[in-house]
Amino acid sequence: MPLPVLRSKDFVHQARYQLWTDALCFREMAKQAPNNYLRSMCVRNAVLAACTTLEMACCDSLGVPRLPRQRLQGRPKQGTH
Repeated sequence: MPLPVLRSKDFVHQARYQLWTDALCFREMAKQAPNNYLRSMCVRNAVLAACTTLEMACCDSLGVPRLPRQRLQGRPKQGTH
């Protein structure tokens, strides 16, 4: 059975740890950004890194290589009527 948490010596070498620290770094950069353009870029990257980290953690918890993709219902494909 896998450990519920990673051992500290192995933790920093895991991709999800690196992505999570990227998310935290981008969040801090967004707080200090001198203009809206840089702030929005930092927020987008923080959200992307955090969501990716969450997906990786979910896959680890479920013991699956990747989460299944599902098409959202309610919008027709482009080019069809």
